[in-house]
Amino acid sequence: MLLPDSSSRILAQTDGMLHGFCIRNGKGMFSKEHDVSRAFGRKWCDRVREEFDCAGFFTTDELPRYGLTTDDSETLFLLYRKADINTDVLVLITYEIGLAQRIRAFLVAELNIGID
Repeated sequence: MLLPDSSSRILAQTDGMLHGFCIRNGKGMFSKEHDVSRAFGRKWCDRVREEFDCAGFFTTDELPRYGLTTDDSETLFLLYRKADINTDVLVLITYEIGLAQRIRAFLVAELNIGID
């Protein structure tokens, strides 16, 4: 996905390019609004950081944050046409495609989730 007009510093480092995948009916899994989902998200981000020696990942549950706006979040859901902004969560990865694919495979296997 490409968000070249975003003011996010994270995306500025990748010229607006990010990779992502959708967890169906996963909205709220990584929300920072609740202790349980915040701890869940922190645990998995830390696991990715350790496993892949990177800065982790972020999700649409956490937006607006990281310099991404509500409009950016809506644009992501428009770009990822299979996703439903009301029920799904997008996991967003800002690394080159090979690493992004390995992180995606790791999360899908470890979380035992179906994705689109």
